[in-house]
Amino acid sequence: TMTPSMTPLLTTLTHITERLPIQALGYTVGSVLPHDAALYPQPFYDNCIDLPVDLDERNTVLAQWAQALYRAGRLNMWRNELLSVAPLPAMNVILHDLPPALAEVERAAVRVLGIFTHAVHLVGESTDGKIWLQQRALNKATDPGLWDSLAGGLLSSSDTLKAGVLRETYEEAGLTIADFSHFSACGMVQEYRNTSDGYIAQAVWAHRAVLLPEVTPRNLDGEVIRFACVTRLELQHYIAEKQVSYEAILAFKLAGIIA
Repeated sequence: TMTPSMTPLLTTLTHITERLPIQALGYTVGSVLPHDAALYPQPFYDNCIDLPVDLDERNTVLAQWAQALYRAGRLNMWRNELLSVAPLPAMNVILHDLPPALAEVERAAVRVLGIFTHAVHLVGESTDGKIWLQQRALNKATDPGLWDSLAGGLLSSSDTLKAGVLRETYEEAGLTIADFSHFSACGMVQEYRNTSDGYIAQAVWAHRAVLLPEVTPRNLDGEVIRFACVTRLELQHYIAEKQVSYEAILAFKLAGIIA
């Protein structure tokens, strides 16, 4: 059952008119540039990709499309991780939970296909009010080398919001819920922007935690260069110098760290 925040086709793509809509069961689920649409494994008509009605066939076609894009050099890498494909919400609508999935697709293809993704961020604070940052690895597809929130990443098709942020927190910072004296959700905001690997259509979900005094983050997955614990004034300076990722800035705003 679709929630009120799920919007039928033809109402969500006015901001990306150069991209062709991807639809499933009468709902817009993504968008694609014409030369990438040409690699779709089935015929399509009327400048719109209409995915099969059958779920298994829908997933099979998306997998074949992702593989064709990869062979054509359109994907940076193959991740062997599935992300949910769900209806695009109306722009600026506040979601309260993850929308129902209509299919799954290889993570490496979601930017090229304009699939609406869900990114979770943990804004970590020390007991004296400083902010924990991580510096993103230089091989990251988006915002390499920039400062970011303590931990964050995309939700897989099997994640819940809380499970996803705790998984990312462990992988990127080596921390569990037992390392916090406080943990809370701070809400979400939508973002839409072009990137080097495609197009981001995304919900950014922020969480906030206070680390116990004896706790120090340590990276486990190789995606972080280093950590730093900075004052809010130092964070503002990094932001002014464009040294902080766009998503992290959104997360800091949601958590009330910056205005």
